[in-house]
Amino acid sequence: MQRKIFIVLSMSLSFILLPILSVFPQSDKSRANLVVRSQPSGALIYLEGEYDFVGRTPFVLPQNLIGTYKIKAIRNGYENWSSYINLTGDQKATILIRLSPKTKFKAAIRSLVFPGWGQIYSDRQTRGIILSFVQAGVTFFAVKKYYDYRNAIDHYNEAVSEYESHMRVYEEREKYWNILQDRDKDVNNADRERKTWAYIAAGLWFYNFLDAILFFPSYERSLYYQSTPAISARIVNGTPTLALSIPF
Repeated sequence: MQRKIFIVLSMSLSFILLPILSVFPQSDKSRANLVVRSQPSGALIYLEGEYDFVGRTPFVLPQNLIGTYKIKAIRNGYENWSSYINLTGDQKATILIRLSPKTKFKAAIRSLVFPGWGQIYSDRQTRGIILSFVQAGVTFFAVKKYYDYRNAIDHYNEAVSEYESHMRVYEEREKYWNILQDRDKDVNNADRERKTWAYIAAGLWFYNFLDAILFFPSYERSLYYQSTPAISARIVNGTPTLALSIPF
């Protein structure tokens, strides 16, 4: 009974897959014009030009492509790679892409240069964008408080000049002395606020740096193994077609 069921299922799959495989002709790798490999394998490849292709390495295009194409490689845990290639169509071409892994050190340097950049680099875009905006806001207030402090000093110096010019008259001397005391308080308050916002900005900057190191994601960098059906592209008589391959 089990054998009969297996035979029936096998025949059913054959009837289902046969029309599909006939619609998508199998690629002839001996005529391959472009072969893209990567270290490590399993990178997502984008080929953009007269025709656009998408696949994973090792990626084979069995047709004669002509012209300039932009090629991009993306893999989780590695830095994106892109370049331009010129294809003549009369010879085979093999491209080996060596991807650079993302590291804590690279993320930390980026966050040190610009807060939030290291988080975006390590695929934590939301956190990086939030930290960037918060740092920008805090830095804005720190700069504003610095200029408020400078203005307070200017007003204090003006009050000193006014007091010195009116100190001979007792009534005016007392008036301008009170103004001078108020300006002195304004300088002290402005200086305190300036230092507070400067400390907050510096602390947040340092937090960005530590966050890029301590919370750097643990990427899974195992070798890629394709166990699902894949579609490769080819051009026949100037017409783009697809080929379906099913690994067992």
